[in-house]
Amino acid sequence: GHLVAAHLQGDDNDVWVVSVERGTLTRLSFDQGEDETPVFSPDERMVAWSGSRADLVRGIFRRQSDGGGSEELIWKLDLHTHLRDWTPDGKALIYESSDPKTSNDIWRLDLEGSPKATPLIQTLFNEHNSRLSSDGHWIAYASNESGQDEIYIQPYPQLGSRVTVTTNGGDQPV
Repeated sequence: GHLVAAHLQGDDNDVWVVSVERGTLTRLSFDQGEDETPVFSPDERMVAWSGSRADLVRGIFRRQSDGGGSEELIWKLDLHTHLRDWTPDGKALIYESSDPKTSNDIWRLDLEGSPKATPLIQTLFNEHNSRLSSDGHWIAYASNESGQDEIYIQPYPQLGSRVTVTTNGGDQPV
C-alpha cells in the first residue's frame, strides 16, 4: 500500500516503482523497447510487466521491486500483450494478448516450475481490462460481445456462469 508501479511514457517507456511515502522513483527497466502494464506480486517484492526488446523479443518480464537483481524474461510471446494481475497466491499472472484471429483474449501464465500459458477467456470478441477480485474468486473484464464494451464477471479459477454487470457500456473494472 505504499508503493506504486508505473509505466512512464516518453522516450524510454520504462517501468518504475514510486514510493508514496518518500516521493522517490526506482527504475526497473532500462532496455530499449516498450515496457508497460506493471503489476506487483502479492507480497510487493516483485514487479512483472509486458514489454519488447530491441532484438524484437516480446514477453513478460519481472524484477525485484526495490530495483535489486536483474530483469528476467519469464515468458516469450509473439503477440502484443498487456499484463493485468498477479493472482493473490502469487502462482500465476493474468494477461491479455492480441491475436489477429480472435482479437484480445485473457490468458493465465502459471509461474510454478516451467511457466505455462493457458487461455482463460478466448472468443471472437475483444476481452480486455481484466482484474481479479482480492480474494481471487472472481474475474471481471470488459467485452464487446454485445456490440459495445460491457463489464462481465465470472467465478475464478474454475470459470462458470458469466454475469453481465453493466448495460450501458463499461470498460475498466476494478
